[in-house]
Amino acid sequence: MPGVVGLIVFLFFFRLAESQLGKMAVAFMKDAREDGGLGLSTEAFGMLYGTFGVLALIAGGIAGGVLVARYGFGRTVWPLVAALNVPDLVYVYLATFRPESLWIVGGCVTVEQFGYGLGYSAFMLVTIAFAEHSGPFKTSHYAIMTGITILGLNLTGMLSGYAQKWLGYVPFFWYVMICTIPSFLVMIPVARRIPADFGCKRQVE
Repeated sequence: MPGVVGLIVFLFFFRLAESQLGKMAVAFMKDAREDGGLGLSTEAFGMLYGTFGVLALIAGGIAGGVLVARYGFGRTVWPLVAALNVPDLVYVYLATFRPESLWIVGGCVTVEQFGYGLGYSAFMLVTIAFAEHSGPFKTSHYAIMTGITILGLNLTGMLSGYAQKWLGYVPFFWYVMICTIPSFLVMIPVARRIPADFGCKRQVE
């Protein structure tokens, strides 16, 4: 497949920050406040992530699809990549100030999950675009890309526990922000291979 090396690097590292944030968000939310966490009960955590978080994630995914359908991949890719990564800053805020208000915590979770839904649209577009131009083995290539992605998420996610234990929550979430940089870098080579109007409704029609 043309561009396969850049694609594999993309699959491994595009969600480098999110893979580590997602692994430690549960621990951070539920850890005792004296240990640097927010001390949320299981019920409160379930409400924030299982209700507000899920709704925000779905809304972000829909919004991402609408934006791409209207403007195409070329005009939306970098805003979508930013949407995936920049909202991770809310965890720096939460770890630094540790607000007790569930409304504030829920608002932060909603912002982060909405951004994740938006940014995941860019990831999906890349995998779909490469699969569509991979000849007669579209389904097989898409399945392989999915497997590589899961492998990358698990390998990088494994590091998060060690990093948090060594750094503590506030430095760990700043470290996560540093890990957002590769997401922008690995998009460059794959974005060059995807037509600017890919995904646009006018192009589909």
